[in-house]
Amino acid sequence: MRRLLAQLLLGAIAFAIGLVVLVPAEFALNRAEPLLAAQGVNLTARGIEGTLWQGRAAAVAVAGIRIDDLTWRTSLLPLLSGRLGVDLTARLPGGSASANLTLDRQGGHAEGAEMSFDAALLSYLSPLPMAASGMLSVNLAEIGWEGEQLTAISGRLLWRQAGLTAPQKIDFGDLVVDLTLGPQGGVQGKLSDGGGPLKAEGDITVEASGAWHINALLSAREGAPRELYDALKFIGRPDPQGRYRLRFAGRL
Repeated sequence: MRRLLAQLLLGAIAFAIGLVVLVPAEFALNRAEPLLAAQGVNLTARGIEGTLWQGRAAAVAVAGIRIDDLTWRTSLLPLLSGRLGVDLTARLPGGSASANLTLDRQGGHAEGAEMSFDAALLSYLSPLPMAASGMLSVNLAEIGWEGEQLTAISGRLLWRQAGLTAPQKIDFGDLVVDLTLGPQGGVQGKLSDGGGPLKAEGDITVEASGAWHINALLSAREGAPRELYDALKFIGRPDPQGRYRLRFAGRL
């Protein structure tokens, strides 16, 4: 009897899993959109193909940012331990993204997540009218979360050939931010440069609430373009070492 009950239970579980993974992705996402909107998440998806098990969306927009050719493939093996594995790939404006996620009821975890995109997207975050240039790449050795709380992060953000195209064209060179977990689920970043025209050092923090702060010391290296020297003067007066203190704050 116990053996029969066990077989029936396994069969029921397999049937339930089959129903879930064979649900058309378009059906599920169309019903998820209003639920996410009620939680303050503005998401739209178009050109949806496949199922929740494996599929593709031609275009997805999240908070006004467009993501193209989003593909996903789920793994059933982690379900045996109450988790869900998902492989994601996507095209971003001027770049791409990929991640291998493990999700459970409490949150999720990812290792080796990579993302690259056009630095022009930074213009949406700046409190000033400006247009950024270059390429941004994010490589996360690890990231984990529970609910809305970040529990782990380790990685690096590289702004390659960083610069501005407006209000005037200025080249900074490469800039680097090393990322670690901050207090209360925030992110701490250590700013440095790659030896280009702009010498930079400082701290960048993003709080769990979405508030972000930049506190950095900037200066122009010998031989830097005149435009960079002139731009730094707008920050304020230099210290005795010729460095300018930059402080910015905002909210994501």
